[in-house]
Amino acid sequence: MPARSGIYAFRHQSEGILYIGKAVNIRQRLRGGHKALAWAFIDRLNPNDVRIVATVLTYQLWLQALEIEVLMIQTVKPRYNIRIRQEE
Repeated sequence: MPARSGIYAFRHQSEGILYIGKAVNIRQRLRGGHKALAWAFIDRLNPNDVRIVATVLTYQLWLQALEIEVLMIQTVKPRYNIRIRQEE
């Protein structure tokens, strides 16, 4: 994972995108674990079928990262984004 700012997603082979998030430092954000991984474990998803994809954003795009993340979540409707937001 890159140690730079960007947007990341957890994707399951058959379930599709499970979670979309943004971070100033993607590596640091995922280093200590993530609630999306915990939910995947609880849902008994095979860890070999879950992948993490990350896209590094330039400074100009990072200024719009919240808008980009919201647009992606509204379009894809990942199931773990809804669960995690309800917990907070």
